[in-house]
Amino acid sequence: MTAAVTSAGRPSVGQLVVGPDRHGVVEYARRVQVELEKARPGAYPRVDAPRSRVDGLHVHFTDRLFGSGAAEAADRFCSLATQSPTGLSVTLHDVPQESDGRHALVRADAYRRVARAARGVVVSSEHERALMGDIPDAPVPVVIPLAVTLPSPPIPFEDSTIPDVAVLGYIYPGKGHDEVLRALASVDPSIGLLAVGTASDGHEDLVAELSRVAETIDRRFRTTGFVDDDALPALLRSVAVPIAHHRHMSASASITSWIEAGRRPLAPRTRYTGEIDARSPGTIRLFDDTPDALVAALASALAEPRTTWIDAAAQAHPTWAEVADAHIEVFDEWFG
Repeated sequence: MTAAVTSAGRPSVGQLVVGPDRHGVVEYARRVQVELEKARPGAYPRVDAPRSRVDGLHVHFTDRLFGSGAAEAADRFCSLATQSPTGLSVTLHDVPQESDGRHALVRADAYRRVARAARGVVVSSEHERALMGDIPDAPVPVVIPLAVTLPSPPIPFEDSTIPDVAVLGYIYPGKGHDEVLRALASVDPSIGLLAVGTASDGHEDLVAELSRVAETIDRRFRTTGFVDDDALPALLRSVAVPIAHHRHMSASASITSWIEAGRRPLAPRTRYTGEIDARSPGTIRLFDDTPDALVAALASALAEPRTTWIDAAAQAHPTWAEVADAHIEVFDEWFG
């Protein structure tokens, strides 16, 4: 099989996307492919099989997309790697960490196998690179942070029409819904919690559990279910306070979604959120990772709602063009 080579003599790298269209990793992989094609048309086609006429393949991997468990997911990825005549590279998402609990060691072994089967490895934060460094025998990955785009022109401050604190994304253990809901017991009693999204598969019981907690503290709680991309920005602009309280996040599309809607979400100070604050100053509002600091941050944001909106002085990096250029650089190195 003869590989397709671009007219500039640079390698063509097919983008093999695995998973349902609504999954956040799949959405991001598809957007990366679109931006790559803008930068170098014809060089980064979306492909459906490993034996495509390209110089290399790139895959976005999270164990939840590739199998019913981490070991099965690694098996499937390694099978793809052996089927590809050119070899493949990978972007790892949801990198294992200690907060995975009893699944941590199994997931770490799976990610080690996936990384070692690839010609090159990308992660989305310095925090994730450090997590990979904690896995014995795992190769050192390249960091290409998630793209983020500020609204242009900046979105002016708007009074909220939904008097709720909002958490964006799938509902699952550790995402922060419970902690935020309990913190609301110490602020204005008219403020509720809105979960923007739906329960992750297997965690549907959490909605009922959060409803019970809300009853005990006499606070409003509701979920939106799945929100279409076209409707999401307006919804994110309508809530009183945006917050991303997933204290174990290693890269977050939820935070970038808040930023792209013009909102400045509250977030606990962690290794990862510190990266965002340094790279994109003025786009998030950090607070110390303690229950008292969470209550204080919520009270402050409710008293000063303008602080939850991004102003014109904010900066955000990397842009989509910068993300595409970073991918092209590593693809040229790995497959050139």
